[in-house]
Amino acid sequence: MVDKRSRSKTGNKRTPKRHENFSPVQTGQVSRRVGGNKSLFSFCVWSRENYLPITPDKCSVAYFLPYLNPKHEYFFDGTAIPSTPGPVCDLGVMISNDLSYDEHIKVCSRKANSALYYLLKAIKSNKLYCTNSVYRYAFSHMFYKLL
Repeated sequence: MVDKRSRSKTGNKRTPKRHENFSPVQTGQVSRRVGGNKSLFSFCVWSRENYLPITPDKCSVAYFLPYLNPKHEYFFDGTAIPSTPGPVCDLGVMISNDLSYDEHIKVCSRKANSALYYLLKAIKSNKLYCTNSVYRYAFSHMFYKLL
């Protein structure tokens, strides 16, 4: 299916609507800077061909199991991608360099404990049955998030 809006009246070539200053990548220039990383180079070419600007400053390199994985400097479109020294948070899950979830569990349990504290402080009831039922209900929902 051909999109008629993206065609010019003079020919069949696609004219870019956005990012007119987004020129295609030159093969020799980027492959030398990437240092042999073909997948990063192909992603750079793909982003240029599809007019999708990628900001390398918002990206980061995570080295998992650093004693097995040598540290290299990666470049995207001539800009060095910074590496992260500590745990990485991706889609709400924190993973450390040695692939443990200890930091994620600490953060989730800290949030759950503070929420329980404020909930029990807001109830202000001395009845054990009321406090116990609220604690069970809230703790079951907060424990589900830890999993």
